[in-house]
Amino acid sequence: MDFPRARQRHKGKVERFFRTVRDQFLARALDLSSLEALNRQFTAWVEEHSNAQLHSVLGLTPLDRFALDRNRVRFLPPNEVNDELFFVEEERHVRADNTFSFKAVRFEAPRHLPERTIQVRFERQRPTARVAPEAIEAFILTEFDRAGLGHHTFTQDALALVVRSGEGLLRRTRNQCLGASIEAVREQIRTARLTPLLPLLERRGLQLVETGGGNFQLAAFPGLIVKDSYWRWPERELGGNAIDFLVQVLGCSFHDAMRELTGS
Repeated sequence: MDFPRARQRHKGKVERFFRTVRDQFLARALDLSSLEALNRQFTAWVEEHSNAQLHSVLGLTPLDRFALDRNRVRFLPPNEVNDELFFVEEERHVRADNTFSFKAVRFEAPRHLPERTIQVRFERQRPTARVAPEAIEAFILTEFDRAGLGHHTFTQDALALVVRSGEGLLRRTRNQCLGASIEAVREQIRTARLTPLLPLLERRGLQLVETGGGNFQLAAFPGLIVKDSYWRWPERELGGNAIDFLVQVLGCSFHDAMRELTGS
């Protein structure tokens, strides 16, 4: 769960849940033989107990409260890049030789990035995953089969040399493409954030009411104020740029918001 900083109301919600976990779940006689076993027990406790327990303030169970807003929940469609939404980001400095270190591994960056700070996105469980040598060897042998050549066309030493060379080349190419993609995406996001909101809202048919000083209010969202590329909604303690508006106010996914703002 991700909540804005210094928001006591949001912070309290998280701390209350953790307190319930400590008092009601961790106090049980749990099977601690493995992380998998603990996760299974926690999932069962959340579904069978926590979500079914009547909330003292709401007078509803968490499951019933969630069901009230069920039609507003948008699920990500199956997509091979969905996992990238949950990648971790860290900053790294590119050296003069156009390389940077990450998890004790030296990577090569695109050639226009020396002496600059870049953002590296990676999968938490496999931060430096590489092409496995056995996968390259299997690919080569498959190509031999397609060409009607025997697996002994190369000696074992020659095949090992090709694998080592291929692994280095593929890794270098992957790093270059990844670095260039990261920089391109960052620039795209920067541009999208600065997109003027008024033309966007007019295209969507939302009624705007000018209140002076370049500020506009939306009839559909009382109290929400728009100016240039930014908006704020004091009553709900929300605000931000054009991307934030599409995601937080209109309920778009991040990908849909980027498509609308960049046209791609």
